[in-house]
Amino acid sequence: MHAQGGHFHPTEPWLLTALFNGSVNTYDHNAGALVRGFEVAEVSVRCAKFIPRKNWFVPGSDDYQLRVFNYNTHEKIAAFEVQPDYNRCLTVHPTLPIVLMGSDDV
Repeated sequence: MHAQGGHFHPTEPWLLTALFNGSVNTYDHNAGALVRGFEVAEVSVRCAKFIPRKNWFVPGSDDYQLRVFNYNTHEKIAAFEVQPDYNRCLTVHPTLPIVLMGSDDV
């Protein structure tokens, strides 16, 4: 398992991991156990962040997509093509519905 990125949940003992194999996993860092696994893409997932106020997480992947998942129901809420190159990093505004992404745009 090759982790590309990670993010700690602000209130739960969870670590969200973005993985080279296209998955995103949530681990309980107190118990050292897998909580949930998501098959996100057929390509590498470079970054992922929790949006706890919505029970969501957003991963960015090498297929130029930003996806939105509910981490309790496994439902994919939305998917957007956001950039013409690999998504490298993202950040989520703490109160507004804004996600910023960075890539290797040419």
